[in-house]
Amino acid sequence: ERQHEVRHQAMLVYIPVVALFFTWFHIWLAIQMMFRPLNFFGVWQYQDTGLGIGWQGVVPRKSLKMARMAYKCARPYLMGPRDWFDRVDTSVLMTKMKPMVSRIVRATLRSVGARHFPAVLRADKGLPPAVENELVSTAMDKIEESFPALWKEFTELLCDKETGIDNDGMIVTVFTENKELLNHFFLSLGEREFRFIERCGAALGFVCGVIQLVAFNHLSDEGRMIFLPATGFFLGIFTNWLAIQ
Repeated sequence: ERQHEVRHQAMLVYIPVVALFFTWFHIWLAIQMMFRPLNFFGVWQYQDTGLGIGWQGVVPRKSLKMARMAYKCARPYLMGPRDWFDRVDTSVLMTKMKPMVSRIVRATLRSVGARHFPAVLRADKGLPPAVENELVSTAMDKIEESFPALWKEFTELLCDKETGIDNDGMIVTVFTENKELLNHFFLSLGEREFRFIERCGAALGFVCGVIQLVAFNHLSDEGRMIFLPATGFFLGIFTNWLAIQ
């Protein structure tokens, strides 16, 4: 008789505890299934859709849609092409490019001279070094003078919505092709929210477990068989709905 009483009391204590852990676990599992596995795992899938007899994480399966959503969320915090080019100091860039540009100008001067003034350059075996240096110096001065305006025009061309850099498409493509990165983005962005959902679900599970415990003591055997599974079913639906909201 004593053992039966102890067993009965233990079973009553288990009701809210099991409800707590069950609710926490199925919410945790639902969150994991949103992101894992990266690729379809199962027996059969329909036309590479990620659907079939098996499972693929919702985010990796809908990678294109989720990548666009990720970009939309992150866009206010990302720099675009115009921001990149506007941060360039043209004087510093020109200083770094000057030796290479100078060599190109000198080679171009010799090539153009040989093509258009072959007789003069053959006779003298090229321009005198002083003359060549003077021409190169004059050309470099003009290039340095016009470089800021050239860079501005270059920026406008690359930032043109029709013909420039497709920054939106580039980021979406990176996310789509790298599903692990896409998962990491959403997991990092929603880490606190996911933890809150798990803990809130566990608390709701415990509360509902206490309600089940109270009802359990006032129901017949048939009522218990109906009430406990029914409340578990609706608890699962409600906590998932609440998590989505």
